[in-house]
Amino acid sequence: VMRALIDEHVALGLIFLLYVLLAEMTVMNLLVGVLCEVVNVVASAEKEELMVQYVKSKLLKVLRQMDDDGDEQISKTEFVSMLEHVDACSALQEVGVDPVGLVDFADFIFEDEVDGDSDKQLTFPDFIELVMQFRGTN
Repeated sequence: VMRALIDEHVALGLIFLLYVLLAEMTVMNLLVGVLCEVVNVVASAEKEELMVQYVKSKLLKVLRQMDDDGDEQISKTEFVSMLEHVDACSALQEVGVDPVGLVDFADFIFEDEVDGDSDKQLTFPDFIELVMQFRGTN
């Protein structure tokens, strides 16, 4: 194709060559942009996962210190006393959870769906899942 255009006119060959080079650069830039976006999304997801793991470890440490009955289940009183602990509050704030707002929802969180009693207990994984729903950055 190039030789036919050059035989017709040199300017046509140069314009075609410029078009091919620009198209190649555009496609390369597009691919680099997609690659950068994928790396950014993966890095954000891994950073979020590391932050959640950090909060889990901090809260589990606080729970083990404050667990009165040693069953690693969280009752309403253990929940409220956990949120009075400085390490727990700072860990929750780092992940975007408002500890004060979480205390306000304690009655709702620990209300038993069946009979309406407020003596419900949560396992630690259920507690973490519930707490992560209270983040401002869902």
